[in-house]
Amino acid sequence: MAEVRELLVNFQPRPQPPLRPQYQGSAAAKDAPSYTRGAAPAPVQEREEASDPEPPAAGYFSSLGVIGQFNASYILCQRGTDLVLIDQHAAHERVAFEKLKGQFAGREVDSQGLLFPETMEFSFRESAVLREHQAELARLGFEFEEFGGNTWLLKGVPQVLSATRYLDTIRDILEELGSLSRSRAFSDIQEDLLARIACHSVVRGRRTLSQVEIAALFKQMDETDFSSNCPHGRPVMQTLTLAEVEKMFKRI
Repeated sequence: MAEVRELLVNFQPRPQPPLRPQYQGSAAAKDAPSYTRGAAPAPVQEREEASDPEPPAAGYFSSLGVIGQFNASYILCQRGTDLVLIDQHAAHERVAFEKLKGQFAGREVDSQGLLFPETMEFSFRESAVLREHQAELARLGFEFEEFGGNTWLLKGVPQVLSATRYLDTIRDILEELGSLSRSRAFSDIQEDLLARIACHSVVRGRRTLSQVEIAALFKQMDETDFSSNCPHGRPVMQTLTLAEVEKMFKRI
Protein backbone atom coordinates (compact mmCIF):
# COMPACT_ATOMS: atom_id res chain seq x y z
CA MET A 1 0.00 0.00 0.00
CA ALA A 2 2.89 2.32 0.83
CA GLU A 3 4.35 1.68 -2.61
CA VAL A 4 1.06 2.67 -4.32
CA ARG A 5 0.86 5.84 -2.21
CA GLU A 6 4.44 6.72 -3.21
CA LEU A 7 3.61 6.23 -6.91
CA LEU A 8 0.58 8.55 -6.66
CA VAL A 9 2.59 11.28 -4.90
CA ASN A 10 5.34 11.22 -7.53
CA PHE A 11 2.99 10.94 -10.51
CA GLN A 12 3.41 13.79 -13.07
CA PRO A 13 0.67 14.17 -15.70
CA ARG A 14 1.77 13.92 -19.30
CA PRO A 15 1.65 17.36 -20.97
CA GLN A 16 -1.15 17.77 -23.53
CA PRO A 17 -1.12 19.97 -26.64
CA PRO A 18 -3.40 23.03 -26.54
CA LEU A 19 -6.99 22.78 -27.64
CA ARG A 20 -7.82 24.16 -31.06
CA PRO A 21 -11.23 24.61 -32.64
CA GLN A 22 -12.37 22.11 -35.23
CA TYR A 23 -15.37 22.96 -37.37
CA GLN A 24 -17.43 20.23 -38.89
CA GLY A 25 -20.76 20.02 -40.59
CA SER A 26 -23.03 22.96 -41.32
CA ALA A 27 -22.47 26.64 -40.69
CA ALA A 28 -24.47 26.32 -37.46
CA ALA A 29 -21.80 24.01 -36.13
CA LYS A 30 -19.29 26.87 -36.39
CA ASP A 31 -21.20 28.72 -33.70
CA ALA A 32 -20.49 25.89 -31.25
CA PRO A 33 -17.10 24.47 -32.21
CA SER A 34 -15.87 21.17 -30.86
CA TYR A 35 -12.28 20.91 -29.72
CA THR A 36 -9.56 18.46 -30.54
CA ARG A 37 -6.02 18.14 -29.31
CA GLY A 38 -3.03 18.67 -31.57
CA ALA A 39 -0.74 21.29 -32.99
CA ALA A 40 -2.19 24.66 -33.94
CA PRO A 41 -2.71 25.11 -37.69
CA ALA A 42 0.12 26.76 -39.57
CA PRO A 43 -0.52 30.46 -40.22
CA VAL A 44 -1.63 31.35 -43.68
CA GLN A 45 1.33 32.68 -45.61
CA GLU A 46 0.92 36.35 -46.36
CA ARG A 47 0.59 37.35 -50.00
CA GLU A 48 3.85 38.37 -51.53
CA GLU A 49 4.39 42.03 -52.19
CA ALA A 50 3.14 43.07 -55.59
CA SER A 51 5.90 43.71 -58.08
CA ASP A 52 6.43 47.14 -59.58
CA PRO A 53 3.70 48.01 -62.06
CA GLU A 54 4.56 47.65 -65.72
CA PRO A 55 4.80 50.88 -67.72
CA PRO A 56 1.54 51.88 -69.43
CA ALA A 57 1.03 50.63 -72.98
CA ALA A 58 1.36 53.03 -75.89
CA GLY A 59 -1.57 55.44 -76.05
CA TYR A 60 -2.79 54.35 -72.60
CA PHE A 61 -3.52 57.80 -71.17
CA SER A 62 -5.29 59.15 -74.25
CA SER A 63 -7.55 56.09 -74.16
CA LEU A 64 -8.84 56.88 -70.68
CA GLY A 65 -12.41 58.08 -70.27
CA VAL A 66 -12.29 61.23 -68.15
CA ILE A 67 -14.92 61.34 -65.41
CA GLY A 68 -13.85 64.65 -63.91
CA GLN A 69 -11.58 66.29 -61.35
CA PHE A 70 -11.43 65.86 -57.60
CA ASN A 71 -10.35 68.77 -55.39
CA ALA A 72 -8.84 70.45 -58.50
CA SER A 73 -5.83 68.19 -57.97
CA TYR A 74 -6.69 64.70 -59.21
CA ILE A 75 -8.08 63.56 -62.55
CA LEU A 76 -10.62 60.72 -62.25
CA CYS A 77 -10.76 58.38 -65.21
CA GLN A 78 -12.24 55.04 -66.22
CA ARG A 79 -10.67 52.30 -68.32
CA GLY A 80 -12.89 49.28 -68.77
CA THR A 81 -14.11 48.54 -65.25
CA ASP A 82 -11.03 50.11 -63.60
CA LEU A 83 -11.06 53.46 -61.81
CA VAL A 84 -7.84 55.39 -62.54
CA LEU A 85 -6.79 58.37 -60.40
CA ILE A 86 -4.03 60.66 -61.67
CA ASP A 87 -2.15 63.26 -59.60
CA GLN A 88 -2.03 66.10 -62.11
CA HIS A 89 0.93 67.91 -60.48
CA ALA A 90 3.02 64.73 -60.33
CA ALA A 91 2.09 63.94 -63.94
CA HIS A 92 3.07 67.42 -65.17
CA GLU A 93 6.30 67.17 -63.21
CA ARG A 94 7.19 63.80 -64.72
CA VAL A 95 6.57 65.05 -68.25
CA ALA A 96 8.72 68.16 -67.67
CA PHE A 97 11.52 66.12 -66.06
CA GLU A 98 11.73 63.63 -68.94
CA LYS A 99 11.75 66.48 -71.45
CA LEU A 100 14.56 68.26 -69.59
CA LYS A 101 16.54 65.05 -69.21
CA GLY A 102 16.31 64.38 -72.95
CA GLN A 103 17.49 67.90 -73.78
CA PHE A 104 20.35 67.74 -71.29
CA ALA A 105 21.50 64.37 -72.64
CA GLY A 106 21.54 65.85 -76.15
CA ARG A 107 23.66 68.88 -75.29
CA GLU A 108 21.86 71.43 -73.17
CA VAL A 109 18.42 72.41 -71.92
CA ASP A 110 16.47 74.75 -74.20
CA SER A 111 17.01 78.31 -72.97
CA GLN A 112 14.73 81.33 -73.25
CA GLY A 113 16.54 84.66 -73.60
CA LEU A 114 15.23 87.46 -71.40
CA LEU A 115 14.15 90.66 -73.16
CA PHE A 116 15.43 92.63 -70.18
CA PRO A 117 18.27 90.91 -68.30
CA GLU A 118 17.81 90.57 -64.54
CA THR A 119 20.44 92.09 -62.26
CA MET A 120 21.08 89.71 -59.39
CA GLU A 121 23.08 90.38 -56.23
CA PHE A 122 24.60 87.30 -54.63
CA SER A 123 26.55 86.62 -51.48
CA PHE A 124 30.29 86.06 -51.80
CA ARG A 125 29.75 82.30 -51.43
CA GLU A 126 26.89 82.19 -53.98
CA SER A 127 28.95 84.19 -56.45
CA ALA A 128 31.91 81.82 -56.02
CA VAL A 129 29.65 78.81 -56.64
CA LEU A 130 28.14 80.45 -59.73
CA ARG A 131 31.59 81.25 -61.12
CA GLU A 132 32.76 77.67 -60.54
CA HIS A 133 29.71 76.08 -62.16
CA GLN A 134 28.83 78.68 -64.81
CA ALA A 135 29.37 76.23 -67.68
CA GLU A 136 27.17 73.55 -66.07
CA LEU A 137 24.47 76.14 -65.34
CA ALA A 138 24.57 77.15 -69.01
CA ARG A 139 23.87 73.50 -69.94
CA LEU A 140 20.87 73.66 -67.58
CA GLY A 141 19.58 76.71 -69.50
CA PHE A 142 20.77 79.56 -67.22
CA GLU A 143 22.81 82.22 -69.04
CA PHE A 144 24.83 84.47 -66.72
CA GLU A 145 27.25 87.31 -67.33
CA GLU A 146 29.55 88.64 -64.63
CA PHE A 147 28.83 92.32 -63.97
CA GLY A 148 31.34 93.07 -61.23
CA GLY A 149 31.82 92.12 -57.60
CA ASN A 150 29.01 89.77 -56.59
CA THR A 151 26.60 91.22 -59.16
CA TRP A 152 25.59 89.12 -62.16
CA LEU A 153 23.33 89.62 -65.15
CA LEU A 154 20.84 86.83 -65.82
CA LYS A 155 20.26 86.81 -69.58
CA GLY A 156 18.49 83.49 -70.13
CA VAL A 157 16.59 80.80 -68.23
CA PRO A 158 15.34 77.30 -69.09
CA GLN A 159 12.38 77.65 -71.40
CA VAL A 160 10.13 75.68 -69.04
CA LEU A 161 10.83 78.27 -66.31
CA SER A 162 10.30 81.41 -68.37
CA ALA A 163 6.81 82.04 -66.98
CA THR A 164 7.65 81.16 -63.36
CA ARG A 165 9.49 82.65 -60.39
CA TYR A 166 12.84 81.48 -61.72
CA LEU A 167 14.90 83.69 -59.36
CA ASP A 168 13.92 81.48 -56.42
CA THR A 169 14.86 78.40 -58.45
CA ILE A 170 18.32 79.84 -59.17
CA ARG A 171 19.05 80.43 -55.49
CA ASP A 172 17.88 76.92 -54.63
CA ILE A 173 20.19 75.46 -57.28
CA LEU A 174 23.16 77.52 -56.12
CA GLU A 175 22.56 76.31 -52.57
CA GLU A 176 22.55 72.70 -53.76
CA LEU A 177 25.69 73.20 -55.84
CA GLY A 178 27.36 74.83 -52.86
CA SER A 179 26.78 71.70 -50.81
CA LEU A 180 28.85 69.57 -53.19
CA SER A 181 31.88 68.09 -51.48
CA ARG A 182 35.17 67.41 -53.19
CA SER A 183 34.23 63.75 -53.46
CA ARG A 184 31.08 64.51 -55.48
CA ALA A 185 30.87 65.85 -59.00
CA PHE A 186 28.17 67.84 -60.79
CA SER A 187 27.14 64.66 -62.59
CA ASP A 188 26.18 63.14 -59.22
CA ILE A 189 23.39 65.67 -58.71
CA GLN A 190 22.45 66.68 -62.25
CA GLU A 191 19.22 64.65 -62.18
CA ASP A 192 18.32 66.20 -58.81
CA LEU A 193 18.78 69.64 -60.34
CA LEU A 194 16.70 68.71 -63.39
CA ALA A 195 13.99 67.41 -61.04
CA ARG A 196 14.07 70.70 -59.13
CA ILE A 197 13.67 72.69 -62.35
CA ALA A 198 10.82 70.41 -63.43
CA CYS A 199 9.08 70.85 -60.07
CA HIS A 200 9.35 74.66 -60.25
CA SER A 201 8.14 74.69 -63.86
CA VAL A 202 4.68 73.27 -63.18
CA VAL A 203 1.78 74.88 -61.39
CA ARG A 204 1.59 73.75 -57.78
CA GLY A 205 -1.48 73.31 -55.65
CA ARG A 206 -5.03 73.13 -56.89
CA ARG A 207 -5.89 74.05 -60.44
CA THR A 208 -9.02 73.39 -62.44
CA LEU A 209 -8.19 71.90 -65.84
CA SER A 210 -10.39 72.07 -68.90
CA GLN A 211 -11.06 68.98 -71.02
CA VAL A 212 -8.67 70.39 -73.63
CA GLU A 213 -5.90 70.79 -71.03
CA ILE A 214 -6.44 67.26 -69.72
CA ALA A 215 -6.32 65.86 -73.25
CA ALA A 216 -3.08 67.79 -73.92
CA LEU A 217 -1.54 66.48 -70.70
CA PHE A 218 -2.49 62.89 -71.54
CA LYS A 219 -1.01 63.28 -75.04
CA GLN A 220 2.26 64.50 -73.51
CA MET A 221 2.24 61.57 -71.07
CA ASP A 222 1.80 59.15 -73.97
CA GLU A 223 4.72 60.75 -75.82
CA THR A 224 6.99 60.58 -72.77
CA ASP A 225 9.21 57.73 -71.63
CA PHE A 226 6.83 57.54 -68.73
CA SER A 227 7.40 56.30 -65.20
CA SER A 228 4.73 55.55 -62.62
CA ASN A 229 6.37 58.00 -60.18
CA CYS A 230 7.29 61.67 -60.28
CA PRO A 231 11.03 62.53 -60.01
CA HIS A 232 10.68 62.71 -56.22
CA GLY A 233 9.21 59.22 -55.98
CA ARG A 234 5.54 60.08 -55.47
CA PRO A 235 3.09 57.96 -57.49
CA VAL A 236 1.60 59.61 -60.56
CA MET A 237 -1.41 57.30 -60.75
CA GLN A 238 -3.37 54.71 -58.82
CA THR A 239 -5.79 52.12 -60.21
CA LEU A 240 -8.73 50.56 -58.39
CA THR A 241 -10.42 47.54 -59.90
CA LEU A 242 -14.18 47.13 -59.78
CA ALA A 243 -13.72 44.27 -57.30
CA GLU A 244 -11.70 46.53 -54.98
CA VAL A 245 -14.35 49.25 -55.13
CA GLU A 246 -17.18 46.77 -54.48
CA LYS A 247 -15.23 45.34 -51.56
CA MET A 248 -15.08 48.83 -50.02
CA PHE A 249 -18.87 48.91 -50.08
CA LYS A 250 -19.16 45.31 -48.88
CA ARG A 251 -20.82 44.17 -52.09
CA ILE A 252 -18.54 41.15 -52.27
